[in-house]
Formats: sequence, C-alpha cells, structure tokens
Amino acid sequence: MTVTDVSIIQPPLVQLNTPYPSGAYLRAFFSQLKKDYPQWAIGSVRWIDCSNALYRSIFSQAGLKKLFSSTEKKAMEKAFHYEKTGKENEAFNLRRYVSQQEQWIRWIPAITDILSGKGRELSHEFVRSPGVPRGYRMENYLAGLSSEPDADDALILASLALADLADYISVVYDSAFELIRYGESAAVSATSMEEIKAAMAAPIMNDFYTPLVQELIAGCDSRRRQLICVSCPFPGTVTAALLTCKLFKEAGMDKVFTVMGGGCVNTDLRDCKESLLAEWVDAFSFDRGYGSYWDFFRHIETLECSQCGTERVPLGIYKTN
Repeated sequence: MTVTDVSIIQPPLVQLNTPYPSGAYLRAFFSQLKKDYPQWAIGSVRWIDCSNALYRSIFSQAGLKKLFSSTEKKAMEKAFHYEKTGKENEAFNLRRYVSQQEQWIRWIPAITDILSGKGRELSHEFVRSPGVPRGYRMENYLAGLSSEPDADDALILASLALADLADYISVVYDSAFELIRYGESAAVSATSMEEIKAAMAAPIMNDFYTPLVQELIAGCDSRRRQLICVSCPFPGTVTAALLTCKLFKEAGMDKVFTVMGGGCVNTDLRDCKESLLAEWVDAFSFDRGYGSYWDFFRHIETLECSQCGTERVPLGIYKTN
C-alpha cells in the first residue's frame, strides 16, 4: 500500500496556556493503528498546534516589527481622528503604542518567557523598570495595587501586556483579532461562504497564519498520501480550519485527503450542505471520530488490494457508529 502520513492540526485560536487536548488523543489513536495494522502502511504521525504557533509568530520580535511597520501610519491617522471627535483617551493610547514600539519589540521575548515560566530573573525589572512599555490594562492593574508591585505581579502584568497588544491589533490591523477564538463573531454571524472566504483573507490569516501552513505543506513528502486531520472545536476556529484545508488542497500534491472534526463540526456544521466546502474538505468526521478514520484506512486497503486502478477515496461524510 501507498504510505499514508498523518498530520493532526489544531487551527487558531484556542487556549494558549496548554495545547488543546484533542490532538493528543488522535495521535495516540493513529500510533496504535500503525502498530496494530502494519498492512495499512501508516507513516509519520504528527500533531501540530498551529494555535500556539500563530501566537508565537505574532508575539515575537519579528512579528511585532511587521505589525508596527505596517500599522504606524494608520494608528496615527486614527489617533488624529479620535482627537477631532473628542476621544482623547483612545488617541493617547494609540500614540503611546507607536511611541513605545521599540520597547514592545525589545520586551516581547521577556513577556512570553514570563508567561511560560522561564523569565523569573526578569520579573523584577519587568514590573519596576521605566523602560518597560505600558498599556492601559497594565496601568489600571498597577493603579489598583495597595503596595509597590513585586515579582509576583509579573505574570499578571505579562498577561495584560498581551491583552493590550491585542487591543492595538484589533483597532489598527485586524478587527476580528482576539487572543482566543479568533474571528468567532464572523464565523457565527456568517450567512454565506462568501463571508467566510472574506474572513479567510483577513490580515492575521493572510500575513501570519498562511505562512505557517505553507511551512507545514513544505514539510510533507509529496510521494506519500497525506491525511490532514483538522480540529474545529469552536466557531472561532472555523475560518482557520477551512483555510488550512484550502491551502493543503491547493498545494499541488496528488494524494491529499482533508478531514474536519471536532465540536463545531458535530453541531454547527453537521447539517451544512454548502457545496463550496467540498472543494476544500473531503470529509467531516462526526462524534469522537475514531470510527471515521478506521473506515478511511479500511477503504484504502480495499481499493488497493482489489487493484481497482485508483487510490482516490470518494468524497463523503463519515460517521462513527
């Protein structure tokens, strides 16, 4: 049989404190199938948390440089507009982001290290140094303290720093951006695939997420069949999940089979009959999903053993018993 590599992908954005667990269960399932059914020729099994990868791409020195360089002019124009309309606080905050951009770029590695439990030695400087950038959420927290801040406040301040940056991003770069469930309102309110397609072209999706998926595609062996399992637990992951499938289907590889599963697929997309989905998604995997993938490999085995002349799995919707 042709070797099948399995990629389990969690699109953004879900929880940032730890990987969303569904991928771990699927990886264990496929690894056990690989052991129990060697005749199915399951190759590599990889689990990729693209939610965390997107977060690290944006909140990095390179990511913030890209953001500030592309938004500085718009931020200043918005600040001027806010001033003319009496929104002095909003204008002040935007101007402060721009004036402190070098501090944000310098401190973002320390901020992410503190949140990852690695930056204890920087905690004192982060909460006390006048060279640390400040947003209004951070300032409000510091103003509410009854004593001088200490290293124990660093974790909260680092979380608020990301929230402050997210506010800036949503105002001047991508209005749908949130730290979790990116673009959820767009996905929930969309009445047509055209609206979803528009959301797929949003700045964060285009400038940050698409390059991440393209890196994954570049790492695939085009000589092997690629089973792409995309998790979609919440409405806020629909846009990125569909974009993931679309990019894989358009990558020019002959043997790519894309599957979407997860809570949102089980509920919001269960009765969806939008024909455009079939261009990007070969199958929905309902419920727990294990039976779907079992059927997939059994079907492949039947096709190849019967020497029917094709390895293509028909488009369809698989459902567990």
